[in-house]
Amino acid sequence: MQKIINLYKLKPGVRIEEFMKWSKEVDQKTVPQQKGVLNFEVYVVKGSNKKDSYQIMEVMEAESFELWQEILQTDVMKNVLKQWDQFADGSSVVTYYGD
Repeated sequence: MQKIINLYKLKPGVRIEEFMKWSKEVDQKTVPQQKGVLNFEVYVVKGSNKKDSYQIMEVMEAESFELWQEILQTDVMKNVLKQWDQFADGSSVVTYYGD
């Protein structure tokens, strides 16, 4: 099992409340249902020791990072990512994984 952490910013003009509503209705319902995903939680970042911090933190447990990369290529997850792209700044994503 591996922990996977994604940190990212929202696109300019996107309100956190708007993103979290979508996340709860779509992202947080879909991701945990994927084979190999054991847990998935999304948090709004409230602070950081860096001046320019991220706004969103996702914490996931999956069987492996490699399996997660495969899951992202499924039609279900491509659809979620297409919707996610309306809210999130993809260029700001930082992913950490470890066990």
